[in-house]
Amino acid sequence: MRFISLEITEVDPICMGELLDRQYKFFIQNKEWLLEKYEGQWVVIHNEKVVDSFGSEKDAYVYCVQHFTIGTFFIQQVVP
Repeated sequence: MRFISLEITEVDPICMGELLDRQYKFFIQNKEWLLEKYEGQWVVIHNEKVVDSFGSEKDAYVYCVQHFTIGTFFIQQVVP
């Protein structure tokens, strides 16, 4: 069994809500393009950019917690 070491950094809850809202809006505004390029994949959105895509939600989440502060990224499966 492999364990992952994580460093948790706190984010102001108000800022976190605003960050997630911006990431979600980016997803909605770009859904057509995302469908063309990533349909069926789980995309990771950070700073209003797609930084990577994965075949599973778990893989996307593991990547995110290794690279970003909790609450600053958005994971969503790209489906119609």
